[in-house]
Amino acid sequence: MNKLTWLLIALHTQSLYTVTHGHGILALPPSKNSGTLATSTTLDITSYFALASYGIIDKAYFDTNSVTPWNRPGDFTFEHARDLIPGHPQTLHPCGCNAGGIARCAGVEIASGFGERTLGAAPGVPTDIVPTEWERGSSVEVGWNAYANHAGGYIYTLCPKAKMDNCRDAYLPNGATGATQPQTDAYLLCVWTCFESNTLEWVPQSQTLQYADDPCTYVETIAVTKTGSDGRIWRESPIPDTAQVTNGNDGRCSWDAVKPGGFSSGLAEEKFTASFGGAEGCDTGPDNHGPKSWHIMDRVMIPSDIPVGEYVVSWRWDAYMADQMWTGCADVQIVSTPTPASAQSSTCPPTPSSRPTEVRPPTNPVAPVSSQPTTPKTCVDLPLGGNWGGGGAYNCDTYEDHGGDSYCAHSEIREGCCFCDGGYVVVDPTSSPVESSSAPSGAPVAVEPPVADTVMYLAALGIKSKLVNNGDKFKPKVSVAIKDIGKDALRGVEITLAWNMTKSNGTIKQGEVVATTKGKKGKTSKFKFPKVSADGTLGVRLISMEKDGYQYNVDLNKKDKESRCRYFSLECPLITIGVDGAYPINPSLSNP
Repeated sequence: MNKLTWLLIALHTQSLYTVTHGHGILALPPSKNSGTLATSTTLDITSYFALASYGIIDKAYFDTNSVTPWNRPGDFTFEHARDLIPGHPQTLHPCGCNAGGIARCAGVEIASGFGERTLGAAPGVPTDIVPTEWERGSSVEVGWNAYANHAGGYIYTLCPKAKMDNCRDAYLPNGATGATQPQTDAYLLCVWTCFESNTLEWVPQSQTLQYADDPCTYVETIAVTKTGSDGRIWRESPIPDTAQVTNGNDGRCSWDAVKPGGFSSGLAEEKFTASFGGAEGCDTGPDNHGPKSWHIMDRVMIPSDIPVGEYVVSWRWDAYMADQMWTGCADVQIVSTPTPASAQSSTCPPTPSSRPTEVRPPTNPVAPVSSQPTTPKTCVDLPLGGNWGGGGAYNCDTYEDHGGDSYCAHSEIREGCCFCDGGYVVVDPTSSPVESSSAPSGAPVAVEPPVADTVMYLAALGIKSKLVNNGDKFKPKVSVAIKDIGKDALRGVEITLAWNMTKSNGTIKQGEVVATTKGKKGKTSKFKFPKVSADGTLGVRLISMEKDGYQYNVDLNKKDKESRCRYFSLECPLITIGVDGAYPINPSLSNP
């Protein structure tokens, strides 16, 4: 019996029942199939699967079932769902459908009213809600949950509710149940065109993993994007499926997605470690396949010129480790000014790394002014004892040069060495404090050249690439060192790099990586780039270099040895990395 026969039997068996298991759900804003941030923590697996039963496409692949939707995000259309298995059409709708045709899709005849919801295959009577208000021109938070993880990526789109209803009224004159296939096709083309013409843009560096429905317990992650159909930008799930990367598939280990200092609290790190294992592991933690306690949260931009009114937002998840996909939607009200009841405020205690919040264009930005004298300080390493010190043969420089931050996991190194933020700080007794003052309010302010020790620049750049996965891929490594104009090393500089990975088949993935300089050399190599196919390349450009009290001066950056232009300047904006290390800088390449 061949595979297709088995698929037909499975689908025929499935058609005898009204329940299709749903593995993921839109949680914020509250979705039409009653998904909320509390859904995954308050329901058992049977109830969750029944509630999330809207949206599943159980067979979704190109050519073979190993070419899953995330390989070509957004390319799997309602026509593919209809025609993949002859005689057994599936229905792909922006709001999801429960094991049937469009009559079983949310927002068509079921839960079609603004604020109406369905319980899917779960028992009970759904309750209506007052839809969430989104202010135009603002950024808003969205989130979803995967009870059974298949990795891949996701996207959010928006359609005016009136247009969605017009598609139904124009192409389904006799209702959804009695629709012919041509009518169904015309309707689905209409609604998908409406949603996909309004893709919501991501707020940079806004992806987080939130634990359950606790907004104060979260992990900031390094967002990775991928260009899909029609040039639309998708985001990759930061949680790999069990053994996804270990077995040689694309993706990142669980801890590789975590921003440096990205845990909101010790509790957040404790919960993350309990779910996905320690930093020494990759993707075989207890919850890599079942991260039900975690929500993937993002912020998206609402266009400033969008008309106010009733809208429907659609979430779509294209899986990577399974030939499946899910969709869901929620009603939202676009307003000019939100009502007081809809305003959100945080009650979370302050943390060193604050969660991404609403993004708005700056108005009259003012540089921070210090009103207190500052005195130059120096970090001094402590002597290392025992085997770490080797009787005086080894010191902190030894370990910084032979592995760097990886040694910070050991308490002796972490507490004794400056490159691990250990050691101790001394004040330079030969230097005088630097006074600063601010002008009276309202008085003209003269812009003076920055004091010498407030300027920083890229003093060193190292690029390597190492073959992995039996030579099928390479792992890029970029190391940087930052100094001030007095040529003193700077630690605590946060550097953000954007990357653009191009494969031989033309597929493009994008993302950002962040690392912070440490130690007496002001150096870091902790940029967590993805692995690249051996025949592909990785383009890297500088997004930002930030340290309180310092200004970045690109004109002082280290020069490329061959071209003699300065790294990350207008003349040399992009570095291209291949399997043999750094390629010549090519200013004509487009930025990631």
